[in-house]
Amino acid sequence: MNEIRYVAATGALGVGVDAEALEQSLDLRPHFIAADAGTTDAGPFALGSGSAAFPREAVKRDLARVLVATRKANIPALIGSAGTAGGDPHVDWVLDIAREIAEENHLSLRTAVIRSEQNRDYLLGLYREGRVRALDPAPEIDETVFSRSARIVGMMGVEPLQAALDAGADFVLAGRCSDPALFAALPTLRGLPPGLAWHAGKVTECGTMACEGPRGGVITATVREHEVILRPVGEGLRCTPQSIAAHSLYENAHPYLHKECSGILDLTHSKYTAIDDVSVRITDSGFIPSSDYTVKLEGAELVGYQSIMIGGIRDPFILRRLDQWVAEVRAYIYGAVARILKLNPPDWSLTVHVYGRNAVMAAMEPNASEMPHGTGDQSRSTCPSTVPAPWRTRMDERDDELRVPAQSSAHRSRRRISIQPKPRRGSANQDGNVQDRVRSAGSTAAMKLAELASLIRSKNAGPFVLTFDIVFPDDESYLRAKESGALTIARFAELFRCEEKHVLFFECDNARAFKFSIPRPIVQGNLGDGDMHGGQQFIPLMDIEIR
Repeated sequence: MNEIRYVAATGALGVGVDAEALEQSLDLRPHFIAADAGTTDAGPFALGSGSAAFPREAVKRDLARVLVATRKANIPALIGSAGTAGGDPHVDWVLDIAREIAEENHLSLRTAVIRSEQNRDYLLGLYREGRVRALDPAPEIDETVFSRSARIVGMMGVEPLQAALDAGADFVLAGRCSDPALFAALPTLRGLPPGLAWHAGKVTECGTMACEGPRGGVITATVREHEVILRPVGEGLRCTPQSIAAHSLYENAHPYLHKECSGILDLTHSKYTAIDDVSVRITDSGFIPSSDYTVKLEGAELVGYQSIMIGGIRDPFILRRLDQWVAEVRAYIYGAVARILKLNPPDWSLTVHVYGRNAVMAAMEPNASEMPHGTGDQSRSTCPSTVPAPWRTRMDERDDELRVPAQSSAHRSRRRISIQPKPRRGSANQDGNVQDRVRSAGSTAAMKLAELASLIRSKNAGPFVLTFDIVFPDDESYLRAKESGALTIARFAELFRCEEKHVLFFECDNARAFKFSIPRPIVQGNLGDGDMHGGQQFIPLMDIEIR
């Protein structure tokens, strides 16, 4: 039987690798072990500064466990998005750690290093040819974005990884890399269906986040001609059809269409079936090849330097007129800076986050008018020079193709297949339509959405989009929410203070889930962003009444 077996050692190198579970997973006789090491979730600072989000000691511990295990099994190890952002300094940093590990553990490693940092003049030339463009909904770009960016990387697909594996590498260390590509490279190289290979990678790149049960452990995949088998290794961990279906929705604006360099992963008809208490089978996942190859570009731009002041307010007289008081303080400080330092906006800015009221959600906070008992107040002053500063992201894409982060901005070039996800109601599921399988719950007492759903979450889908998932534990609960009419584009737009035309809405029958996606009101990591990960934006959904 033609199959590829692998182990995803962790969702992020530096978070932790379960040594006991990894050792046990070798009983599967995997063909490789891989781990993602990067993300844009931490914001643009890592890319702009050339530093990593995790301590060297943590990365060394995890990488050592992966390399020792792969040498024991005589199989390759693949690490992607080295050092968080995948630029040249990040790759060199992890390579130095790997050399140290090899020396200490007497390992001989044939190593392939794949770099992703881009030459800015080269990209400028592509832009002038019309081959680099902004990703939707990133801000538009111009020629100056390339010179302003401190560093730009291109997110690679499977092809460079496949070349390294074909050359016989024991250890593949890649710069910025599509997360699923690490896991799809060998299966597709061996002729297995790209839809199944990419889908398996999409689920496993986060490690055991796709599983139910305690944290820790590792997740394994077996990719075959007509199926993928996912199974965790670790005490108390289990994959279920819903956990895998729900994770397939994760951190992507569209629940079914996932853009990669060489095409679109299409999960419209994917089916999820329990094999036993801990294992799940995936079938019918598709892949739409692109006639044009595209590469996402990510970059970071130095915006200035910041000073931060933190204070607290308990005085009820100030709290009753808090907005007015903050406005008066801001006006006073702006006036003083103009008089004394001769600085005026936009040469500098002052941002105030009021913790205890609206610091996290800012303009989208639905309860901003409620008076708290006390607040913690953070003021950030930012100007182009002086003390070290925030970075802002940029994203683009070029003709081969590359994508760049601009204040986190994103762009794509001509060799990109352009599929605009359209809001749709309902989708294919594994056993026919939910309406055919479940009787309506009928009239029952109203419940809060938080009481009915098993999972409500929000997350960045890149630096420019927020996506929300509402997942239900059974068909009856899902159908009740669906028939209630409480979860609509109009309701969501009202809650999150955005225009209805910007809301993408999906009913995902095969995951018993609803998905909403909207443009981020503040680009991730830009000045004023109070939720870098986008992980706390879901709170207003919890109190929606389902009748």
